[in-house]
Amino acid sequence: MTDTPPVHSKWKLDRTVPLAMIIGMGMQFIGFVWFASDLNTRVGQLEKTQVSMERAARIEEQVLRLREDLGEIKTDLKALLRKP
Repeated sequence: MTDTPPVHSKWKLDRTVPLAMIIGMGMQFIGFVWFASDLNTRVGQLEKTQVSMERAARIEEQVLRLREDLGEIKTDLKALLRKP
């Protein structure tokens, strides 16, 4: 005969769960919610920063075009003033 323990086909849960286990699981849940909330806040800040950076890039591009246009206007004015 072999000395193997009997195999139980169903799980069995005992009603005695230590209070420390319940408190520990509660603290882990609270920590997870806190982490998720902080993560959500940081993602929101990064999205706002990205929008601001895109706006700044567009403004910089417009300023460069305005400088080019201003240079062309100066060149045209100088050419007009030189003509008799």
